[in-house]
Amino acid sequence: MLVKRYFSDLQVPNDLYITFGRKGKRQLGKISKIPKRGIGARLRGKFDTLITINSHFKDERVPEFVVDGTIIHELCHYAHGFHSPLPQLCRYPHQGGIVKAEMIKRGAGEIYLKENKWLKTEWQKHLNRQKTHKERISRSNN
Repeated sequence: MLVKRYFSDLQVPNDLYITFGRKGKRQLGKISKIPKRGIGARLRGKFDTLITINSHFKDERVPEFVVDGTIIHELCHYAHGFHSPLPQLCRYPHQGGIVKAEMIKRGAGEIYLKENKWLKTEWQKHLNRQKTHKERISRSNN
């Protein structure tokens, strides 16, 4: 749905997958190449793209706009040619605020602002709640 809404003009020449990865404090998402799946998987130079998002996002207390903002951020990298078959637009993935500019250009500026505000004010609180909850479970098992 996010691809259709914010990237409808983008050609997606390979398969693109989104999944949960490990829980992390700093890294919210990442984009990477993975070996091509299915028919033609052995074709030289062919690959699919995987967007992995933080498993902390499974918690319903993390707002949907944070999850969406992270996925849109990674899709911006895809559109700029990082870990995608598209031409790479710049040398570095965050060069000159290119992701922020792309999000704004594509109509996701409000999501960008809300996500950054929430991360600044609430992310550490969320991580602390998770840590406290984990400690409680650990103590109850002893």
